Amino acid sequence: MKNEFKGGKEVIDRLQKAYGFTKRKDFGEYLNISPNTFSSWVKRDFFPADLIARCHLETGARMEYLCFGEEPIFNEISDMKFFHRIRLENGKVFKLPSTAFMLPHLPKGTNPDTTLCAVEENKTYFINTQYGDLVDGDYFVTVENSHLIRYLTILPCGKVRVDGGKFSFEANVSDIEIVGKVILKMEKE
Repeated sequence: MKNEFKGGKEVIDRLQKAYGFTKRKDFGEYLNISPNTFSSWVKRDFFPADLIARCHLETGARMEYLCFGEEPIFNEISDMKFFHRIRLENGKVFKLPSTAFMLPHLPKGTNPDTTLCAVEENKTYFINTQYGDLVDGDYFVTVENSHLIRYLTILPCGKVRVDGGKFSFEANVSDIEIVGKVILKMEKE
């Protein structure tokens, strides 16, 4: 018998489970989908194919599971890790539920125990808190109690140039707290 694409509550539940969310509200916030949209999908037995493709790419969940509910969720469960997740908004940090992500999508040698996930507007960053030597690149920094993702350029005499906000500035490395280096950036259109 051929599998049929069945939408509605079951497929939404599978997507939510693959992403690692326990609450529909948190799941909706992560995807920027309102509770009314989910309710409409359930009533209309809607099959969100674009969301299934996105989930597969972001989490590594098997298409057979997402589309038809055929277990297991993942081929290699050892490749799936959960990361602490925060939202950055106006320089403040808000804790979010952990997020699942496939290790093969991160740079080789990434230690999941020293990596966190930060969401800022339409961007998601994976940040390694044990970044080694300071080199030019995007970093998660704290400047004057504001938590920011900024591009740092290394300058002579222990200084850095901080770019990415409304204005750029130079500072001593000791004047800013470098939380970690961005190792992966994803952007939603």
